[in-house]
Amino acid sequence: MDYSKLNRAAHWLVRSIQLQLYLTLISGPILAYWGLPISVASPIGNILFHPLLTAFLFLSSLIFFCQILHIPHQFFVYGLTKTSHAFHYFLGLGTQCWLMGFAKPPLWILFALPLSTAFIFCCKKTRTPFASIGCLLGLSVMFGTYLKYTCKPVPITTITCNRGHINILYVNNQTIVIDPGLLGANISSASWVEFTLIPTIVTLTGQTTISHLIVLQPSQLTFEALRALCTTCMVQKIYMPLWRGKMSAGQRRAYAKLMEIIRINNIEIIRLSHEMDIEIGLDKLTITPQPQTIYSKEINYQAWHISGAIKGHLVDISSQKLLKKNRSQKIRAGDNPSSPALCQNLAVKRLISPVTNRTSTAIDRTFEAC
Repeated sequence: MDYSKLNRAAHWLVRSIQLQLYLTLISGPILAYWGLPISVASPIGNILFHPLLTAFLFLSSLIFFCQILHIPHQFFVYGLTKTSHAFHYFLGLGTQCWLMGFAKPPLWILFALPLSTAFIFCCKKTRTPFASIGCLLGLSVMFGTYLKYTCKPVPITTITCNRGHINILYVNNQTIVIDPGLLGANISSASWVEFTLIPTIVTLTGQTTISHLIVLQPSQLTFEALRALCTTCMVQKIYMPLWRGKMSAGQRRAYAKLMEIIRINNIEIIRLSHEMDIEIGLDKLTITPQPQTIYSKEINYQAWHISGAIKGHLVDISSQKLLKKNRSQKIRAGDNPSSPALCQNLAVKRLISPVTNRTSTAIDRTFEAC
C-alpha cells in the first residue's frame, strides 16, 4: 500500500477542515450581523465541492481554448455536463433544516473573533494543524453558545412595509408573523421578503423557522410573496381567510405555485372562517371575524381582528384596509354601488359641494344604478 498518498490525502483533509473553521469564524459574525443564517453542513459541503469546482473550472478553460483554436472538444463538454449534474445533485440534497440563525450579535464580537482567530495562528503553541483545529472548534462552540443563550429577542417588534407595519411576535421559542395586508401592496413584495423580511426575522429572533404565519388580506402579490417566503424559510402553519368569488387568471397561477411549495414543504394551511384561538404556551392569540367585507378584484373575504397578550404586551391588529380612514364604501358589509346608503351619501355630497361635469357624470351613473 502506498502510504505517501494516504498521508497526502490526510494532510489535505486536515488543511481543509482548518480552512473551513477559519472562514466560519471570520464570516460568521458578519453573516449573523446581517441576518443571514449559517449552514451546519458547510464544512462537509466545501470539502465535497472543492474537487468539483476545480474540475468545473478546468474543463471550462479547456473548452474555451479548444473553441478558439478550433479543436474538437466534445469529450470535454460531456465531462462538464456530468460535473454540472453532480453540482445540481448535491445542491438538491440540501434542506432548510441545515440552516442555523443567530440574533444580532454585539458589535464587539465583530472585532473579537477575528482577533482571536489571528492570535491562534500567530501563537507558536497553537499554530500546528491539530492544535489550531481544536482551538478554532472550541472558539466556534463558544461563539454559537453565547449568541444562542445571551441575545434574547424582544417579544413584539414591527417591520415597516409599504407605509405600514408587519408584526413579529416571539414567545416560547416560536416566531409568529402577522401581515395585516401589506405584503400584497407592492409589486416588489417577493424581493422585499427575501432581502428584508427574512434577514430581519433572523436578526431579531435568531430563528430560521416561522411557527405561525397569519395573512389577513390575501391577493395575487401576497401569494407571490408567500411563495418566496416558503421557499427560503421554514414555515410550519399559514393562516389565511376563506374567500368567496372566482379568482382571476393571475391569482389562480400565483395560488397554484404557492400550493405546490406548500405541498413540497409539508406546510399546514388553515383557512379562517370562524373565531379561532392560537395557544402558545401560557399565552394566547384570538382571531375574530369582523362584519366588514374586503374586496380584492374578483374575490372577497371577511375582515379579521387579532387580539391577545404576549409576555404581558397587548396585541391589537386589524386588517390593513380597516385601519385607513375614509375608505371606499365597498369595504362595508353588503355595500355595493347600487346600495341605498351609498346613493344617499352621494346625494348629500352632490347637494353640499359643487362638482365638475366629469364628476357629475360619474355620480349620475351611480344614481342610474340605484
